Amino acid sequence: MREEATRAAATLASQPVQGEAGASERGQPLARILAATARGEEAERLLRACVDEWSELLGEAHPQVAVERSRLAALLSERGQHVEAQTLARATWRALDSVLGADHLWTTRARRTLGLVLHAAGAFDAAEAELTAACQAASRAEPGTEKLAVDCALALAACLRARGCEDQARAVLLSAREHVTASSASGGKLHASWTAALDAGLLSDLR
Repeated sequence: MREEATRAAATLASQPVQGEAGASERGQPLARILAATARGEEAERLLRACVDEWSELLGEAHPQVAVERSRLAALLSERGQHVEAQTLARATWRALDSVLGADHLWTTRARRTLGLVLHAAGAFDAAEAELTAACQAASRAEPGTEKLAVDCALALAACLRARGCEDQARAVLLSAREHVTASSASGGKLHASWTAALDAGLLSDLR
């Protein structure tokens, strides 16, 4: 697995930092490796190795290293390692915020991950605050980033519903739907699956 991580890191290092599409393309090799393991422990070990390799190749301050750390935080949260996940997710978001700015796509994704990690740990107040900020940043993003706005809205709605705030959750989903529709009218993307996900959330009764 160490050799696989090195090869993935070498591929990444040869490519410049880009926008949303570039980040997705670079993440694919790692995603395939993780999917192939199908085991949380192996996935964690491999992802830690990738983070270490990319840190050596790109430097600790490189935004992509922070992105991979955010993915590691999400995995740790899923595995119940909430303390380390929260520490890593918060440090990652702060690093991206300082380098790329609060409204950058990667920063917003990292903040959403932090909110999800906090939610999984039962820290609902803190989770709501981070997810609200992520939603606000996503709503300010340029056309072409609507999927991020949808993801942030769904995460915030789930957090609000976990606290029994059904009306607020519905308001978040409606606002996101309006944003996605308006963005598509001005040149952004509109995928049926995105509005379908929001509509499903509006129809859900999780109270």
